[in-house]
Amino acid sequence: MAQSDGETLVLSRDDVSDLIDLPAAIDVTREALREQARGAAVEQPPTHLDLRERASLRTVRGALLDSRRTGVRVTGAHDLAGPSGAALLFETERADLLSVMAYPFGTLRTAAVIGVAVDVLAGPSAGIVTLIGTGRNALGLLEAAALVRPVTEVRVFGRNDQRRDEFVALAKKALTAEVTGFADLTQALDGAQVVIVSTNSTVPVIERADVGPDVLVAGMGVPSEFPDDLYLEADSVVVSSKAHEKGFDEVWHGTLRSTLVDLDADGRLPWGSVTQLSDLVDAAAPPRTGVRVFRESAGGYGDIALASYVYEQALSRGRGHRVRFS
Repeated sequence: MAQSDGETLVLSRDDVSDLIDLPAAIDVTREALREQARGAAVEQPPTHLDLRERASLRTVRGALLDSRRTGVRVTGAHDLAGPSGAALLFETERADLLSVMAYPFGTLRTAAVIGVAVDVLAGPSAGIVTLIGTGRNALGLLEAAALVRPVTEVRVFGRNDQRRDEFVALAKKALTAEVTGFADLTQALDGAQVVIVSTNSTVPVIERADVGPDVLVAGMGVPSEFPDDLYLEADSVVVSSKAHEKGFDEVWHGTLRSTLVDLDADGRLPWGSVTQLSDLVDAAAPPRTGVRVFRESAGGYGDIALASYVYEQALSRGRGHRVRFS
């Protein structure tokens, strides 16, 4: 059902919740990365409006010029983080407001990026995955890894026994792989082929000596969870967005910054030695051996890609209602 000129499609959470799943999100994210590789993605770091201690309003924005889509996503952050939020989707030629939609896809987007990263950077037979962190993103990250690799064993490390046990029970229902909880990080990492890190720790949670010589370490939490030596001794360092990494300290008002910014500043790991995931998506021989480190650098154009897909799906199914704002 076509949308008339000047109309905006308003979509509730009920309208959008079933319009995209993880396999589709991975495909959409892969296409968005291809636009980034062509120089057609406009990237700006997220911003936080602090309301009180550990309570912020997070704004994420970006554009995909080949797709003629741009917009912004607004949601709570830190202690206000959750499934609520909204996105405004515009077309890029006249800045027409195409849609105002509920956007409960933040964790889905993160999982999709990790899924692409694992597909590009993990060995083809990688089957042992260790997860560090059991927060709201964790299950989706494992599901994404299991979609792109033959995962047979999942090891879950968490310091809180109750939360770890609860998460293991949840993961066992969602995955076909064997899932086991670990209180000892060394044991959890022994022989792991993929390590996924998802924490809010302001100090490193893993060291280079903790992992083997042939492993993908993929993180999506705050950048402080990876130490200097993991980057410096890695065979490949890959991020989803250098622009976002460089601007991370602005999000945290200078209180926390990407380790990669400091490593570049002192000349130990220049940005020229860091690769963007987009440049590897269609590479004939992406790095799949040695120590590979990947950091998911936050949303932006990836959120716009998912919002655009959801908008098109809603149009085709007659979802939502139309409003004229002018």
